[in-house]
Amino acid sequence: MIKKIAAFAATVLFIFTASASAEREWLEPEFAEGDYAIAVIPDIQNMTRYYPDVLDNMFNWLHGNAEKRKIKFAVQVGDLTDANVTTEWMRVRENFAKLDGVVPYAFVLGNHDYYDGNVPERNSSFFNLYLPYGKHSQTPYFGGAYEENKMDNAYYHFAAGGTDYMVLCLEMLPRAPVVDWANEVVAANPDRRVIIATHLYMAADGGHFEYSYSPEDYSGKDIWDNLASLHENIIMVFGGHFHNDDIVMRADTGINGNVVHQFLIDAQDMDYYRQGVGMLAIMTFSDGGNDVAVNWYSARENALFKENNQFSFSIVEKILEEEEKTNTGNKSILPVVIIIGAAALAIFAAIVIRYAVTARGKIR
Repeated sequence: MIKKIAAFAATVLFIFTASASAEREWLEPEFAEGDYAIAVIPDIQNMTRYYPDVLDNMFNWLHGNAEKRKIKFAVQVGDLTDANVTTEWMRVRENFAKLDGVVPYAFVLGNHDYYDGNVPERNSSFFNLYLPYGKHSQTPYFGGAYEENKMDNAYYHFAAGGTDYMVLCLEMLPRAPVVDWANEVVAANPDRRVIIATHLYMAADGGHFEYSYSPEDYSGKDIWDNLASLHENIIMVFGGHFHNDDIVMRADTGINGNVVHQFLIDAQDMDYYRQGVGMLAIMTFSDGGNDVAVNWYSARENALFKENNQFSFSIVEKILEEEEKTNTGNKSILPVVIIIGAAALAIFAAIVIRYAVTARGKIR
């Protein structure tokens, strides 16, 4: 069921849409096995507003299965609420609290989480009231924040399978100073593998989102050009916002030769039209954290969604370095290859001529 994907090109795009009509939607929950996992929680706005029982069930599943599925971190990609009102924020707070002391977690701001959906004004008062800095900055996995007393931009540390990680959470369409700060944080943690989470990064067609509200705001393309592509220890980027029942992944090579796998993970349409499904992307790591298997799972259905959304890929940290070694090796043996090739060609030609002469004599 798990399809293996190798990404060695400069840009590789995978849109895991359904093939023809006969494909089964719901599959047995045969999760990939590995050493540890992280859970990616997509936009939950429609569950928070319309189907709170399904939201409760999804977080109950995370709480009850964190140990079994070896989940070491959970990260949510924004749009925690739909209308940014008190009742919805109370549901968000209560459900994330279920993970306290069970699995470390992080979250980011979506456009629905700002006052009136007005991203440029950056009014995140409810977000910070119900997911307060005072609580989350005291957790053992909290690393730091761009602004004291605000959770809008923060980073977290965790370790799994002998590998140290950092999860960097950025506001939607982050401001230029925030991206400068993010670069400093990543550069200060060269021995940690970095995962970035931000709400608006990739479009449903797999392209980097290229628009922003002002020159001071960084689009998805800007984030790639000015942050995600610049550091060899950045391995993944998660985003939401654009509805897509299937997972969308692209892989690009950064300037240091490392491959960065980037994902659009957003099931809000499934939640809206199917009365809440509680989707989770479970990413299971094996082979020292270098192989990653993805399962797209519904807590409500207790099933995986479509075979095309169950796949795997490899973390590739040093493509260019390996290519340079290969190229250097090729250069050193090139004269030998030419000499051997020329000799072989001469022998072959002599045999052909001899055969032709002999054959001609027999024909006559």
